[in-house]
Amino acid sequence: MLLWLIPTVEKLTKSQKFLLGDRLQALALDVHELLIEATYFLDKAVALTRANLNLEKLCIVFRLAFDLQLTDECK
Repeated sequence: MLLWLIPTVEKLTKSQKFLLGDRLQALALDVHELLIEATYFLDKAVALTRANLNLEKLCIVFRLAFDLQLTDECK
């Protein structure tokens, strides 16, 4: 997903790249890091719960970008 997301954010307008684009990338990277953490912890529930919460936030920001017609690549 990150391999798709980073070039997609670069296509956003300058103002949205720094607003929504940065948020999208930060949330996606946080999810990635939390999944890595969950692999190494015995109690995976905490990291997976936080990853799930960030995925929900990521979906909302994606939906906002799509609804604002900033990208058609979210389909």
